Amino acid sequence: MSKPKKEQIAFARTMSDRQRRTLRVLADYPSYLSASEVADAELYALIQHRLARTQPTNPESSGPWLWFATDTGKVIARKQTNGAL
Repeated sequence: MSKPKKEQIAFARTMSDRQRRTLRVLADYPSYLSASEVADAELYALIQHRLARTQPTNPESSGPWLWFATDTGKVIARKQTNGAL
């Protein structure tokens, strides 16, 4: 597992409840990424801080995208669940 960087920990401490819930779910289950989620700055911040990432379901098409927690995102989600962040 990747060790979170100082910037990621600082962001994790200021995350909204919605961001925390979303990261917790993505740590367990990849999910389809909707256009509204891409347009939502609050949720897109998870990708910008490298706690989540995206990938196409089929690399040969521009079809639906999945998003999921990175290894660092999983570590942070676990720490948040345990009350360490």
